[in-house]
Order: sequence, then structure tokens, then C-alpha cells
Amino acid sequence: MFNTKIQKMEESDLQEVMQIESASFNSDAWTQNSFKQDMQNAEHRLCFVVIEKTTLIGYAVLDILDEEYDLLKIAIAVNKRKQGFATILFNYINSYAKIQRVKKISLLVRQSNITAKDFYTKLGFKEIIIRKHAYPDGENGIFMITNV
Repeated sequence: MFNTKIQKMEESDLQEVMQIESASFNSDAWTQNSFKQDMQNAEHRLCFVVIEKTTLIGYAVLDILDEEYDLLKIAIAVNKRKQGFATILFNYINSYAKIQRVKKISLLVRQSNITAKDFYTKLGFKEIIIRKHAYPDGENGIFMITNV
């Protein structure tokens, strides 16, 4: 984890981002064009990548909503999970949010994704409400929020 840096996502990152995206989100995976549009919409979206040495190993995408960020995506390469990189990435996002005077970070997680829910809880997120049929396949989502 030493030699790790976080930077804004660039178009040259997209091949590696898409590999992680398809391995992480299956049927919920975004298209490469979705990521391109997000990077071009810098006024309303933040896109970060995690680089270990010279390899892109993760990313996050957030919606900018006045004094709140909505965490839309966060993913780490399968072979790098459970090594603290997602926490490093979230801590960076949280620090960035403080500098920008953001007050809260929110997210929606699948009700069946216990691993992600537990991870977010460890980061300080609280469950606010269950959103019925929040996902295209009809699964419920848990809306969570944390103070910055």
C-alpha cells in the first residue's frame, strides 16, 4: 500500500476501469461511454482512480449535490480486495469532501450485498431507509449516509 496514489480518472484509464467494472458489477456494470460522460461532466461528477505503483487497481464515481456527495460507484480489482485500498480511497474522498465544504456522503447499496453494507458501516455510514425495488431487477436498496 506504500506507492499508492489517487488521482482524477482520465480517458486513458478506461480500459482498466472497465475490467474492474465488469468483474465487480456484472449486470449493473456501466458502459465505457457512461464513464466518459461522467469525466466530461466535471461540474456534477467526480471520478477518481487508485494507482498502486503503476497499476490502476480501483476507482470511485460520485455525484456532486450541493453540500452532499452521492457515492455512485466504488470498486477495487478482485486480486486487491480486502487489503485496505477501498478504505484508502474512501478516506481520500472524505478528505476531499471536507476541503470542498461538503457535509454528507450518501449511497445506495443492494440489500443482498452484506459485504458492501458492512464495509460502509465500518466507514461510519448509517442506514436511513430501504428503497423498495431500487434496482432494475427489483431488488431493494439500502440508502445510507455519513457526515463528513
